[in-house]
Amino acid sequence: MVHKSTLAFLLLSFAISAQVHAFWTYCKPHNARFEHVQELLHNAATGQEAAYLEDEKDQTHPTLQRILERLDANRARLKSAMVTMEMYTSNKLSDYSVHRTDGLLVDDLERVFQLLELENDEVLQKLQQQHEDHKVKQQEEDELQQKLQNLNAAKSKLEQTIKQQNETYVKANATLVNLQKIVKQQELERA
Repeated sequence: MVHKSTLAFLLLSFAISAQVHAFWTYCKPHNARFEHVQELLHNAATGQEAAYLEDEKDQTHPTLQRILERLDANRARLKSAMVTMEMYTSNKLSDYSVHRTDGLLVDDLERVFQLLELENDEVLQKLQQQHEDHKVKQQEEDELQQKLQNLNAAKSKLEQTIKQQNETYVKANATLVNLQKIVKQQELERA
């Protein structure tokens, strides 16, 4: 009896570990071996041992049952994530008009990344060209700003010179008026 339960426990633990390990290594090139092992374990468990293990499940320690349930829940969650990732990848592949040839998700993603890299290179070249154009325009604008500042400085100097000339003109006019008065007074005194 103990020998059968030990054998059943070993078979169950080997099946679970193979299942978990096969899931984690599913995307690797050697996944066919694990699928073969899973198939052998499934075929072996469909005989008398399967009924025996089903009866033993109720007698399994509660901690082990919780661990197995947690592993099963994690496996279900990971399978759901895998299905979601497959759907997302299929949608992205259809967005970029790439069709699966060999069914390997990694190869499909690599093709998508190559397409994205080509698109990014084109966008990067456009951005670099726009940046160069912007630099040229910025330099032209800076030159125009400098010319405008020089013109404003020349304008203020010209205004200052005009103001000084106006003041000189006003003084010269005042002096002329005074001289004319003096000349008139001297003519009046001579006459």
